[in-house]
Amino acid sequence: MQYLYRFLRKPNAKPSVMGLVFVTVLALSGLYALGVPQRTNAAALTSVKATLSDSRPGNDANWTIQFVMPTLINENDTIVLGIDTIATADEFNLADIAEAAGASDFDLAEDTDGSPGSCSGTLTDETLDASAGAAAWGVGVNTTTDTITFTAPSGVATYIAASACVVIEIGTNATNEFTGVNQINNPSKTAAAGTADVNDVAISFTGNAAADSGTALVATVEGVTVSVTIDESLSVVLAEVAAASCPSTLPGTDKSDEAGHTDTAIDFGTLTSGDAFYNSCHQLTIGTNATDGYSTTVYKTQLLTAGSDTIAEGDCNAGSCTTTGSGLWTTTTENGFGYCMDDVTGDAAVTADGSGWTTAEQCDDATPEFKLFGTATGNSQAIMSSAAPVSGDNSIIAAVLNYSASQAAGTYTTTLVFVTTPTF
Repeated sequence: MQYLYRFLRKPNAKPSVMGLVFVTVLALSGLYALGVPQRTNAAALTSVKATLSDSRPGNDANWTIQFVMPTLINENDTIVLGIDTIATADEFNLADIAEAAGASDFDLAEDTDGSPGSCSGTLTDETLDASAGAAAWGVGVNTTTDTITFTAPSGVATYIAASACVVIEIGTNATNEFTGVNQINNPSKTAAAGTADVNDVAISFTGNAAADSGTALVATVEGVTVSVTIDESLSVVLAEVAAASCPSTLPGTDKSDEAGHTDTAIDFGTLTSGDAFYNSCHQLTIGTNATDGYSTTVYKTQLLTAGSDTIAEGDCNAGSCTTTGSGLWTTTTENGFGYCMDDVTGDAAVTADGSGWTTAEQCDDATPEFKLFGTATGNSQAIMSSAAPVSGDNSIIAAVLNYSASQAAGTYTTTLVFVTTPTF
């Protein structure tokens, strides 16, 4: 800082202290910051700032440079931007920005309709080219001196009025005549980690405004890496469903309101009539952040069994259904124990349909189809699935029973086992 002070200090200079401006990157606006005296006794530019689109060392960045002119600019006058003049060596690389092809990486505009000395009005873009002409500004880039020079046209006496705000854009943000394709590469880091390398943009003029000058400061500093680790999650909820919410398209008598019907129990109650359909509903709600989603399967541990007696597994209408394929079940004398699925809030084409029920075959459709519960783990069948993370996939499973009129008396039991497997 002492070196910077000695370098910039001139006799009779008046110190001016400006603030820090953070716009993604750190830019010091105004003539000087941190109490550094003015470079000369010249007329001072105001509202001076230079903003980088990316402040990270080694990255390419767009530049936006702004200042208010105290003096007008005439034909053939120049605006000269000296990049990193306070650095001990070349730092910003100007080699990539194009001065040819219509100066495509540059825009130059001025605001003359706002409040004098401010940048509150509408910007008017100038025509730019590789060299100045009767109606075009010339743009020159000197990679040896790290300067960019804008030369006013020769066709009109005054090109930028006094108290006008000037805005220069360099990089892909230049879109007036062309779309910029090149950017200025930020220098490698020299200061300690977390401490910004600070460089300047010295703004000077030739011609009518030769007495004017100003300086903007820019900073390059490391980005702050953000990381977060999210734990794997899985939620499986099995809940009873009241008869009023069980699909009315199911065959036979709904037993979902039996006293013994709970979140973890299906109770068909005491039945006296065989060769008739009975049904009872539960609801599964599944959520997981697994990358490849989940699959839920079900199987029964045994046939419905009372002592040595069992209720037939069945096959729906004369073999129309199996453990893997769904089919119609409408004949009361076709006995067995099976189920259907009904997607509620998930994607029907993925949740229940992906397990063998199309949208026209689920429990709540006019002609629902059924499958048989497989027995033991080797014959478990998928009933719900998703190929991506989900929150609250919801399906109803309806168990349907039809036993023979000659079925032996007894209390028949089995256990349905639901297994949900997420794939992370």
